[in-house]
Amino acid sequence: MAGKELMTGKTLEDSLKAITNTIKSQMLEKTVNLIAWGAKSGGQFAELLEQNAEDIRRMQAISKEVRANVTMYVIFIGFAGCVGAPVLYALSSFLTETIGRLGTVATLPETFTSNTSFLRFSGVSISPEFLFVFSILAIFITTFFAGLILGSIASGSQRAGVKYIPFLMIVGYGTYFATKYFIEANFGVLIP
Repeated sequence: MAGKELMTGKTLEDSLKAITNTIKSQMLEKTVNLIAWGAKSGGQFAELLEQNAEDIRRMQAISKEVRANVTMYVIFIGFAGCVGAPVLYALSSFLTETIGRLGTVATLPETFTSNTSFLRFSGVSISPEFLFVFSILAIFITTFFAGLILGSIASGSQRAGVKYIPFLMIVGYGTYFATKYFIEANFGVLIP
């Protein structure tokens, strides 16, 4: 269509601008403006097209690299909020409960503890109930902010991340309870 308009007597600039009226692309519009400006200035048309094509390829490569980095950040934040933190909370609650029970059951001879005062072994003062509530709240906070950050990274708006929050919470709590069940089922017999 642009070629037909050029043959009917329209200027090169007007013919090229007709392309951007039918195809909405910022990159195409900038390229067409650059070509029209270069042709008006007396530049070599073939060389101008080659340089534009090379610049567009470079911009596409940079765009792919940016998308890859963004995807990597999204995966890292999603993994940390949904898998990493819940697994560590489940493991720490099991370890705290185990150490607390061992501290109440284990006794060392008094001659041993009097000679080595730094090795006194006592129970843990953190209750398992407190640690459970803390874990639930921490997973809530972590997945909430992970959703906001994912929205900010993916689309530039934190509000866009609100749609990720329920999914992240479901996966985070599912991971926590599955890990807690797995650890207690396999290692619970070790607790005195």
